[in-house]
Amino acid sequence: MRNLFMNFSNIILVVLLFMHSLKAQDTQKKLSDKLNIVHAYVGLIEYNVNYERNIFLRPKSSSNLRLGVGHGMFLVAGEGYYMNGAFVHLFGAKNSHFEINAGVKYMLTNSISDPPFSDQLLPDIFLGYRFQKPTGGLIFRAGINYLTLLNIGIGYAF
Repeated sequence: MRNLFMNFSNIILVVLLFMHSLKAQDTQKKLSDKLNIVHAYVGLIEYNVNYERNIFLRPKSSSNLRLGVGHGMFLVAGEGYYMNGAFVHLFGAKNSHFEINAGVKYMLTNSISDPPFSDQLLPDIFLGYRFQKPTGGLIFRAGINYLTLLNIGIGYAF
C-alpha cells in the first residue's frame, strides 16, 4: 500500500512540475492566421475579382489557391468573361512580399465565334509585389502579368 502511495505521489509531482508547459488549447490567434483574401485588380486590358485561401504557411513564405472571375480583351481569345484559377506563392516574413502566380484562365464568353478549345485556355502568370500585414487587413499588389502586362490591385485579408 505504501509503494502504491509513493508511486502515485511521484506521478502527481512530475505532472505538477511540467504542468506549466501543458496547454489544451491556445485561445489567442497567431499573427499569421489570416487565411482568406478577397481582392480585385485592374490590368491594361482586363479586370478581375478573386478569392484566395491559404493552404501552406511557413515562417518566411506562404502558398495560396486563388479562384476568380474577370473580363478581358485578349489577342488570341478575343473579348469576354473568364474564370481563373492559380497557385499563388508569397515570399517574405513581414509586410512586403514577392508574389509569384501560375494558373489558367478559361474564357466563358468571347467575341470570336467558335474558337478552338486551346484558344479558350490562357496562361495566368504573375510576378509582383504584395503589401500584406501578417495581422490581416488591407492588401495592395502590383506587378506584371503575362497577356495583360501591368496589374494593380487592392483587397482585404481576414
